[in-house]
Amino acid sequence: MLESDDKRTSGLEILRLASKVGKGWFALALAERLDVQTYFPDYILRAIAFACYPHVNDATLKRIGQFRLKAQGDDGPLAQASAGIADLQSLSSADFMAAFRDGAPNDELSLFAQYIEEFRQ
Repeated sequence: MLESDDKRTSGLEILRLASKVGKGWFALALAERLDVQTYFPDYILRAIAFACYPHVNDATLKRIGQFRLKAQGDDGPLAQASAGIADLQSLSSADFMAAFRDGAPNDELSLFAQYIEEFRQ
């Protein structure tokens, strides 16, 4: 049922499993299924940012950004919106994230980086 193309069916199965196995174990199992196309609701991004902001630095954010760019390729929307993958790779971590956020302000990573900054203040 999790593999169903019907969003309603798979969504209901996800909720059933979360209730059965508990949120923590379910989160670990679900994490294995995430990829660069996974959409995170804003409240989830904020919660993750709150939980990990003391431990996430610009170098970590750059590695996440590089992964997202590589996974989408040169023709992906992030590479097109950003200065291009090759141009971004040579930047320092802080400059990479600034360029990434300027090029793709609505990307989940850009929003996540914004929330990290907010919690640091």
